[in-house]
Amino acid sequence: LPMMSACPDWRACHARVAVVRATSVMSSGIAAHPAVEECAVIGVAAAEIGDQDIKAFVKPVEGAEADALSLIQHCERRLAYFQVPRFIAFVPEFPKTPTQRIRKDALPGTTSDCWDLEKSGYVLKRH
Repeated sequence: LPMMSACPDWRACHARVAVVRATSVMSSGIAAHPAVEECAVIGVAAAEIGDQDIKAFVKPVEGAEADALSLIQHCERRLAYFQVPRFIAFVPEFPKTPTQRIRKDALPGTTSDCWDLEKSGYVLKRH
């Protein structure tokens, strides 16, 4: 029972571990695209249903042509449909910690400044 003693609310601990694993899977799926140098994903408020949608931040490989729809189609082949990001924002650089990890807390949770899958009209195929 070390998990219960380390975390009084074991359900919350398991949920946090699941979120970390899920974002890792999503980031790996996006990063496998040849035009992606670095990426990060965060949850953003979804006004329609009061839940969260996925926003991906992508730093393209220098000189590469990266477009949001090709990234979505790439993710669609590698991830479950619910792991494909709704929003994609291209960034020139990421804010980093002294150990060069991406500071997700410094990434904007806004959705008006990025590409939106739903507004694009593209419909994901559910496998």
